[in-house]
Amino acid sequence: MKKRQIIVTTAVAATAAVSSVLPIYSVAAQANVNTIEKAADYLGVESKELLDAFKRARIEVVEDKIKNGLIDSKAGIELIHKIEDADDFYVLPKV
Repeated sequence: MKKRQIIVTTAVAATAAVSSVLPIYSVAAQANVNTIEKAADYLGVESKELLDAFKRARIEVVEDKIKNGLIDSKAGIELIHKIEDADDFYVLPKV
């Protein structure tokens, strides 16, 4: 009985923690989208063009790391595919 009570308490605490974080992420993501759109406006480009430039830059970084032996070629190629498939700045993988 005590084990079940601990499991239920943990599940309730986890649910409360997640529900308190999700609204913050939503507001933060919305603020960053406006920042990215403003940056694109300052540069005189569309936000898609800015995203494409970031993608190209990250792909070049990955290619350089592959050439220098810092990343395995298979892992690097997978990372390049993830970068190419990204639809916005928030899902661009870290390099």
